[in-house]
Amino acid sequence: MRSNLLPLFAAIAPFLIWPIEFVLPYPHIIEELVKAILVWWGKPTAKTALLSGTVFALSEAVFYLFNSPTALSRLVYTVPLHASTFLILSLFPRRFFPLALIAAILLHWAYNLFI
Repeated sequence: MRSNLLPLFAAIAPFLIWPIEFVLPYPHIIEELVKAILVWWGKPTAKTALLSGTVFALSEAVFYLFNSPTALSRLVYTVPLHASTFLILSLFPRRFFPLALIAAILLHWAYNLFI
């Protein structure tokens, strides 16, 4: 996958993983694994990673817009979260990729716990 297609795949990903998250309520693990796969094959630059994280969060917000009156305030917090985790995954060298994945999962878990 070319890195310029990464935002497109990031926009589609929340719709594909939603059924999985419905059955397995561990979004911090599922979403970060999907992002890790996208980053691994996309090899994005920092700019593309930030754009992909933003697009991922906006796409994910579609679900909340129909189900929650607090969707707009949630969107304010999720864009930085998803952009940050995409960036974490893209900036680590390949040999440290498992550590980047663990860091992204822990950041997402902490966000879900405290927000």
